[in-house]
Amino acid sequence: MYSHRYYSHKACLGIPLFGIPLTALLLASCGNEQNDSRHAFATNALATLPTRQEVIIGNYHEPVSLDPHHSSSSNDTVVIRDLLEGLVLHGADGELIPAVAERWVTADAQRYTFHLRRDAKWSNGDPVTSADFVYAWRRAVNPVTASRCAEELVDTKVANAKSIVEGKLPPEQIGVRATNAYTLEVTLEQPVGYFVEALISRCFLPLHLPTIEQYGSSWTGPEHFVGNGAFLLESWSVNESLILKRNPLYREADKVHLEKITYLPIASAHTELRRYLADEIDITYSAPSEQIENLRRKRPDELLELVQPSTFGIEINHTKPPFGNPDVRRALALALDRELLVHKVLKTGSPAYRLTPAAIHAETGQDHPWLRQSQTERERLARELYTKAGYSLKNPLRFRVFHKNNDDTHKMLLAAAAMWKEVLGAEATVQSFELKSLIPLIEQRDFDLSTRGLGASYPDSSDVLSRMLTGRPTTNGYSNPRFDELLEQAISEQDKSVRAELYAEAEYLLAEDMPFIPLYNRGLARLVKPHVRGYQPSPLGYQYSKDLWINTEGNTPGKPQEEAARQGAQL
Repeated sequence: MYSHRYYSHKACLGIPLFGIPLTALLLASCGNEQNDSRHAFATNALATLPTRQEVIIGNYHEPVSLDPHHSSSSNDTVVIRDLLEGLVLHGADGELIPAVAERWVTADAQRYTFHLRRDAKWSNGDPVTSADFVYAWRRAVNPVTASRCAEELVDTKVANAKSIVEGKLPPEQIGVRATNAYTLEVTLEQPVGYFVEALISRCFLPLHLPTIEQYGSSWTGPEHFVGNGAFLLESWSVNESLILKRNPLYREADKVHLEKITYLPIASAHTELRRYLADEIDITYSAPSEQIENLRRKRPDELLELVQPSTFGIEINHTKPPFGNPDVRRALALALDRELLVHKVLKTGSPAYRLTPAAIHAETGQDHPWLRQSQTERERLARELYTKAGYSLKNPLRFRVFHKNNDDTHKMLLAAAAMWKEVLGAEATVQSFELKSLIPLIEQRDFDLSTRGLGASYPDSSDVLSRMLTGRPTTNGYSNPRFDELLEQAISEQDKSVRAELYAEAEYLLAEDMPFIPLYNRGLARLVKPHVRGYQPSPLGYQYSKDLWINTEGNTPGKPQEEAARQGAQL
């Protein structure tokens, strides 16, 4: 199990991550300390490890894309993190670890200079230079690329990113430049104290320009892929497996033990569990909710219960009548008993009443009253709003709820549909889709309601709340100028307590408008074989396969904290 420290976010030296401008010396020095300790065992331990260093991992579904600018789910990103490496990594305790950037400096949290290490190479032997980051960031904001990553560069206030996305400036005007081959300078439009933390996101990874120029959209195929990560893409058989092999040119190749990683797309948690018990999988993506209690009793040392920095809920399409009416949206939200959904149906996670995940939410005392109401009070108000909107038992609201294939999600939505029927008389039809089929429906707004996970890729509320800003191409048509104004003020605010108050006010507006029905903070039960060592995700769920190794000899070379984590407190 994971101890409580994995559910909180803190920088090294005890400095909170929320809105405090951290000096480069603190960030760089604490990152280097972690980097040293993380590999303290590496040299002497190699002799004790078995020769077969392979791991098989369940990854839920087929990757949509291995292009970081076109990937669309965390399952894509899991693989991308093995293939590409950015300026910094996210450590198990939430600390930043220098990666391609060996150090960085900033005097005002608005202009940052990153000094790149000279031993980082692409898998074809080319050096990784500052120009590779400049190219990638320009590509991310280029309207021709049509990448969702453009939003992250806009939200983190990279200079001119917004004007480029809007077509007012060319991509070459973005506020990032290579002052020499190994020095990268980034200019922001305003101070952003959490900017370096944001760089752990896939959207800030470097890309190899010659490969993309030569092969276009097919550059992510195994025969073409050029990366700078710890692993290479060996093969990809759609709907069967995706196989990686160790990259001998990786900057720390001597500290990477795994020779092979096989990712399997298995949407069914029951199928995945059967294969795990048959020793066909080493790490599962999840475990069936109805088996959690049994696994806690019988396999406590293999079951890891993670609280993810992600709020799972239901997005409502404002462009389709009658869902433009906030009374309808609030009625649907208030009618759902989150305690029952989480504790009786899902059996993992925690109930959610706001968009910001609990792991990174800063308490301010400004919560909306509906958080303090009893479920009986919520249901009474839900019926009032439902009637006010013109619906009744004789005239029920009928709608569809879409979701991507997942046993537990389907079960949870069927329970939600029963609640809507019992409390309001509304009739909901639940429909599941393969992810590749669902994405176009959402992007074209051809849906009534659809499930959505709002995950934080860096430890600040803006990462999640910004999804509700006016004009976002992948949202549901929601627009509230006051919300936009509050979020803009919060991002600019360097005082963390003031910024938390602004975020709280923005959340209050969302509770009134209800563009998105928050249901629960994701919990994830995952099984890991005892012979897999080094599995210790960061508070944001970042796990790098380069830190894993296989040990079947019964002894553990180093990393005593891993065993302590397995015995830690339950959720």
